Amino acid sequence: MNRTIAEYVPRIEGKLKVVQSDMDQEKSVFLESNRSLHMEEVLVGRYPLEATQSPQMLSAVSGVAHALTAVSALENYLQLDPTPASLQIRQMMLQLSTLHSHIRHFYWDVLPDYLNKGHFEGTTSLSAYLRFDFRPGVKKEKDLSQKAGQQILGHIQQAARALDELQQSIALIGGKYPVVMNLIPGGVTNFSIDRALLMKIMRNLELIKAFIQETWPEDVKSFIRDLPETVAVPVKRVNLISFGSLPSGKGDGTDVFYSNGVVIDGKLEPINELLITESLLHTYYLPVGKGEDPERGGFDINKAGGRTWIKGARYDGEPMMTGALSRMMITLIGGSHMEISDRAGKMIEDLGLSVESPNCSAGRLLAEVLEAWFYIRSILNLLLNFDTSQPLNRKIAFDFSKPGSGSGRVESPGGAMLHQVFINDNRITQYRIISSANWNFSTIDRNGKTGVVERELNSVLEKEALSIAKVNRIVHSYNAQILEGTH
Repeated sequence: MNRTIAEYVPRIEGKLKVVQSDMDQEKSVFLESNRSLHMEEVLVGRYPLEATQSPQMLSAVSGVAHALTAVSALENYLQLDPTPASLQIRQMMLQLSTLHSHIRHFYWDVLPDYLNKGHFEGTTSLSAYLRFDFRPGVKKEKDLSQKAGQQILGHIQQAARALDELQQSIALIGGKYPVVMNLIPGGVTNFSIDRALLMKIMRNLELIKAFIQETWPEDVKSFIRDLPETVAVPVKRVNLISFGSLPSGKGDGTDVFYSNGVVIDGKLEPINELLITESLLHTYYLPVGKGEDPERGGFDINKAGGRTWIKGARYDGEPMMTGALSRMMITLIGGSHMEISDRAGKMIEDLGLSVESPNCSAGRLLAEVLEAWFYIRSILNLLLNFDTSQPLNRKIAFDFSKPGSGSGRVESPGGAMLHQVFINDNRITQYRIISSANWNFSTIDRNGKTGVVERELNSVLEKEALSIAKVNRIVHSYNAQILEGTH
């Protein structure tokens, strides 16, 4: 018998349902999703350049990353390298959007799960949440203390100001926020970049630099000190994946932060893209070749065992965790960036965790804060040293007539993102998207292996009943953008 624990999880993109199954006195939890934009099918038959725009509709949080991943896939097909100047602009786009995502994640996704009416007494902080799916209720078990909650809420307007300045900055170099309008294979276009524009972005960022480097980190530390359970590690060992930093040309002035690789059973290995596959067992999707009926497409809503649109991404048959913490840990294990390695190692040590089992709410939140510290410094450095005389694109005609394929890999705010495009006669013949939701929020596969979020929910269920509040706290801690996993 199945029992719904949470009909939907609030404040995420897309719809997620959490269900408990009670079979033969054994309890287990699984995830359901009930919405898909069918983006992969929508792109079939389209002109290839449309791939840089349409996938951005999957997420207002990861739209920039989808655009960058898609254009990288087209460049891979065309065997075309983007200009050094455009690489710098792309890095700024990704870092600005990641800063925006991480700030929103803590203050608007995670924090509300630990607040109640008492935290808002005598304050005007609730106005920052009025357009979100949140209304404070009565005090819950393991809420923030009155002091800690009100202290953090005292900075909510600063957080909102930071999001506003970041949105404006992304729009200045991306053409429009949250949709990037100026990406083309080989570079960027549709705008003129000069010193005045660069100085405007610098002024925007200087206004929020102290918040990013001081206020927000202290708020996260206060949150963790007040809630020691956030340091608990429900799943002792998880496999990790990271696609590393954006590709950069030699001498282009961009900072390379992260290693790419996978950690399986504690061992770091280079990525073999051919080992990235998808599990369809409990999805509504049909196996390749079984969905030829044009009225059904590649799915069957009545498929036996079907309950979700989230395809399960696997690496060499293994479920992986991805996100800021995975990026940090893979770089720490690989030792490729000493400053990141040192700071990530210190973070793990301060939390009392081990490199083998670092995955907890506190670790994921602090990894985002630490990443932001590096990113704000990197963006300001890029702005100071940007050469406005350099070409922004290759100024060549694109030839999509030949049959071929290309793939692009980018670390979105939520983690590893892959786009693959197959092209023939100026049209897309097949498209494939894997996002962080396909890694983290996948359900059980034919080998009995499931994603890290479902594993954590089941690990908690072994010790206690799962309340709606507990479910929300776990799901939100993973920066869930469900809709982009239901493509």
